[in-house]
Amino acid sequence: MHEGHVTKTIIQVIEKEMSSMGAVKLKKARIRLGELSGIKPAPFKLYFEELTKGTPLAGARLTIDSSDGAEVELISIEAD
Repeated sequence: MHEGHVTKTIIQVIEKEMSSMGAVKLKKARIRLGELSGIKPAPFKLYFEELTKGTPLAGARLTIDSSDGAEVELISIEAD
């Protein structure tokens, strides 16, 4: 369930970024998940898909980079 909470937080960050850009539809998002964070990419993607259904984030291409650290961060978004 840890992935679900972290995914919700990342979604909120994306929504805030989109709002500041005046964007209404997310096309792509790049996320960095550190190995030491304990967050696994597959469950993160699954939660992202489920939590964004019916929202402007639905259907966006999600790219997940890994690192040796403990970070969980939004690297970039592309939105219209």
